[in-house]
Amino acid sequence: MTRDEFAVIIAYLADGVQKPVPTKETANVYFRLLGDLPAEVLQVAADRVLLEHKWATFPTIAELRTAAAESQRGWLNEGSAAEAWEIAWAAAGRIDPDIPGSEERHMAGVPEAVARTMRAFGIVDLCASQSPIGVLRGQFMTIFGQLAAKAKREALLPERVKAIVAEIGKKWVCEQGPAKGIEQEGGPARLTAAKSS
Repeated sequence: MTRDEFAVIIAYLADGVQKPVPTKETANVYFRLLGDLPAEVLQVAADRVLLEHKWATFPTIAELRTAAAESQRGWLNEGSAAEAWEIAWAAAGRIDPDIPGSEERHMAGVPEAVARTMRAFGIVDLCASQSPIGVLRGQFMTIFGQLAAKAKREALLPERVKAIVAEIGKKWVCEQGPAKGIEQEGGPARLTAAKSS
């Protein structure tokens, strides 16, 4: 998006919340973190935030970025973990792990988030587990929530920030080695900073 397109949307937001346009410095920060979005996506995000924003304050970058990410992914009303479970359980009831191609055939119409959760849970475990259904449901819904939260976090980040984070991660692993940098002393594992020699 161009700076001119961005300025029009920022002015629109200011009119919508009846607050002055942010200072040039503030607008620069907003542009740095939102300028990678297509103008039409940011405009839809602005509309959504104005409709949902309850206070007479200028919307935050996080609110706008969240609305933009959800709009780009088609998330107007994200399905709940309970709805995902219903879909997964119905699909699992049709899958026979002993028949080649059964999984692919019966997973064809399953939404990607549900399919990803089923794969993380384990298709065979879901289809043939001896555990009570309540236990399976609880475990599935927990995994679904974790994966949905991860997808949401990833969708919020601009590509430039994702690339920087990936580079930092590669550097950390190269300096520490794959198993180093994780320390466990009678408690949960935690990352430790690199020690300078």
